[in-house]
Order: sequence, then C-alpha cells, then structure tokens
Amino acid sequence: MNYYMRQLLNRRADLAYYQPEFQRFLNDSESYYTPELAAKIAHNRALAAKYIALAVNSINPKQQSHLASEIDEWKTIAEDLMTSMSLDHSPREFLVFTSYTEQVLI
Repeated sequence: MNYYMRQLLNRRADLAYYQPEFQRFLNDSESYYTPELAAKIAHNRALAAKYIALAVNSINPKQQSHLASEIDEWKTIAEDLMTSMSLDHSPREFLVFTSYTEQVLI
C-alpha cells in the first residue's frame, strides 16, 4: 500500500489517473490489502465476534437493558449521519481535462 500511495501522490497532477484511482482508494481500500493482511483482519473479526458474544451472554438483565439503550442511541446517530449525507448537495461529478483542455464530465 505504501508503494501505491507514493505512486498516487507522484501522479496527482495527472487528473485522468488520479481522480478515479483516488476514488477507488477511498471506496474500495480493501482491494489494496495483501492476502496476509486480509487473513489477519478476518481472524481478528472472528475473535471479536466470539468475545463480544461471550461478554453479552455474561451480563445481567439490567446491564443488557443498558447495552440495548446505548446501541439504540448509536443507531439513531448513524441514521442521522446517513440522512445528512443524503441531503448533501455538494458536487459529485468530477471534471477531467484532457491534454487539449477539453472538458469531460465523469
């Protein structure tokens, strides 16, 4: 990934390359993971799920109620953020200029 970031920064003046690659990096960063890193992440997620389940199953009803309340609050915050993003009317298109300064809308 370090090599990719260096290449991306070195070619930042080449908008035809930079814009789609930068969007890909932001939206699909997992495609840049090495197989070893992807395996470690999958392993860590499985461990986290196991231990979260063990923790949730070991708490008393009052604690479960409090946890459910906290999760509901975080869910509301996430929904609010998603709503505010859908109301964001900032430009989503990218303008790319060819070598002849011909404007192309992507």
